[in-house]
Amino acid sequence: MVANSSVAAGDNVTIPISWTNGNNLLSLQGKLVYDNKAISIESVDWVDGPAKSLKQLNDMDKKGVVRIAEAGLSAANNEGTVAKLHIHINSTFAGDSTVIYIKNWMWNGKKESSGKIVLYNSHTTAIDQSKEQPGKFALKQNYPNPFNPSTNITYSLPKASNVRLEIYNSLGQRVQTLLNTHKAAGTYHILFKADHLTSGVYIYRLTAGDFTKTKKMVLLK
Repeated sequence: MVANSSVAAGDNVTIPISWTNGNNLLSLQGKLVYDNKAISIESVDWVDGPAKSLKQLNDMDKKGVVRIAEAGLSAANNEGTVAKLHIHINSTFAGDSTVIYIKNWMWNGKKESSGKIVLYNSHTTAIDQSKEQPGKFALKQNYPNPFNPSTNITYSLPKASNVRLEIYNSLGQRVQTLLNTHKAAGTYHILFKADHLTSGVYIYRLTAGDFTKTKKMVLLK
């Protein structure tokens, strides 16, 4: 499982690749195809894959294709992140988004469905900041709610903080990371575009320092 993110030219971001049946994970392999004019996949870090790993392959050809593979003597015994993609967003990144396509994906030798990671251009997602300094951390209810296909999310920071704003589906799976950066004190408004999502209940979670808050929103198409 992978998650989409909002990025901007010049950013360095880390995208996790996770699995949900780790007790049976002995091997995996796949190919990532991307626009090398928009992004550069700098490296792949293996985190918690099959034990006693026999093979780890990170074939970085810099031409828009990355091949990864790993195999071990015994299965991984927990769920979590198997690898992390370290990506640089090039200065030539333009448009609303760019896509990393996941192809030839195999777990334990069994072919899985293809997928994709969508990196949204945060410069095309409206964000503005109030000049007034709030007195406490806060996450407001999105407006409008229900919405289709866009809604506004407002949050407040009484002091400069590392901020992460994430969107989850009703199964608890992260579908997008809107923000993952350092912000000065202030009240911020971000326009969330859900064109790529299906109708349903979604949860948005703000983490800022030790503060965490979640709220629900409904997408009706």
